[in-house]
Amino acid sequence: MKKEFRLIAGGFLFIVILAVITFASMNAFMNVQTEKDVRTIAQVHLQGIAEQEMNRYEAIKTLRFGQIASLKKEILDNNTQNVEETYSDIKLFASFQDLTNCTLITENGEMDTIYGTPIERLGDEEFLLENLKKGEQVVTGGWN
Repeated sequence: MKKEFRLIAGGFLFIVILAVITFASMNAFMNVQTEKDVRTIAQVHLQGIAEQEMNRYEAIKTLRFGQIASLKKEILDNNTQNVEETYSDIKLFASFQDLTNCTLITENGEMDTIYGTPIERLGDEEFLLENLKKGEQVVTGGWN
């Protein structure tokens, strides 16, 4: 009976130790795997957000450049030599397009607000002026 009890107790102890080792190993494995999965999910999520923001920015930029192209076309079609009349047309167009601001910027950086709240300063004035002198269209921030 003592032998049988030892055999049963030893077998039970072996099973308990095996179970503890198995669960500890699985716990360590799952912690590592969970950390990898969380990093992967976070990376995919951040890439998705970045793509959405890039698409949003491109859509806004395309819309604004389209509005400016329409404004230029309208001014050229009117073929007005009178500055006040041209400013009036720009103001009307800006109002129709529901722009918050319409400011003309000279080659030396002077700003003439035609419609909306005047811009106090530009985000990157050097970048803007340099690219405008090259004849390129650019986007920059401004603060009212």
